[in-house]
Amino acid sequence: MAFLEIENLSYTYPLGESPALDGIDLRIGQGEFTVIMGSDGAGRSTLCRVIADLIPRVFGGELTGRVRIGSGQDRARPGFVFDNPFNQFSGAKFTVAEELAFGMENLGIDRRTMEARIDEVMALVDITDIKDRNPSTLSGGQAQRVALASILVMEPELLVLDEPASQLDPAGSREILQLIKKVNRRGVTIVMAVQTMAHLTDLADTVVVLSRGKIVATGSPQAVLTSPEMSEHGVEVPRVTTIARKARSMGFFHGDTLPISLENVEKGFQNALLG
Repeated sequence: MAFLEIENLSYTYPLGESPALDGIDLRIGQGEFTVIMGSDGAGRSTLCRVIADLIPRVFGGELTGRVRIGSGQDRARPGFVFDNPFNQFSGAKFTVAEELAFGMENLGIDRRTMEARIDEVMALVDITDIKDRNPSTLSGGQAQRVALASILVMEPELLVLDEPASQLDPAGSREILQLIKKVNRRGVTIVMAVQTMAHLTDLADTVVVLSRGKIVATGSPQAVLTSPEMSEHGVEVPRVTTIARKARSMGFFHGDTLPISLENVEKGFQNALLG
């Protein structure tokens, strides 16, 4: 049985003229790392909001279909991380440690448990050294780590992230994505919307491509990103894949599959040279 199961789901925003999501069917296993891609307006963020239970509860609109999360009778509560981490801060706390405690305080979790969780998560995301900093003074990368930590202390089984690296430079993006994979290795199911698979080709298990609110492709990063149809749906194909495809058409690259990262490209060119 899938951990996350979506059946025949459609959604239209208030005053929307057409569905933002249309007939979505999706199944994700527990512990999987799933990336949602598509061009602007394809429905990436909307699908994340549905999974995170923000639609229609917060955004209103008309939702039909079924979403089931968890393996038991009770719906597992997902954690949601915004693209702008500063939007996630309470604005009522003066230190990072206090910010991490905020959600647990609202649930009435005892102080000893709170402190233990905060210490563990701060170590996990490497923010122990800024625990006494005011959240408003943090850099973008630090703020993203704190936003992620503020959700992880709530111990979600499912973590939903909407463009978590969109406001970071390439180095910061790599750090955050590696951190998310580290969380995934601890058994947390990940669903993440992104515009590009940069730094993710070796991290994700499954890629889901949306176009005009419909799923048009699902599969491994290798299978999806090497499909010649992806450019039609606004998916940014890795540059190395584009180069290898062109080289293969000219007889300079041999291989059954096209590469999606530099680690896989050398063998194809070697085969061509050896004839």
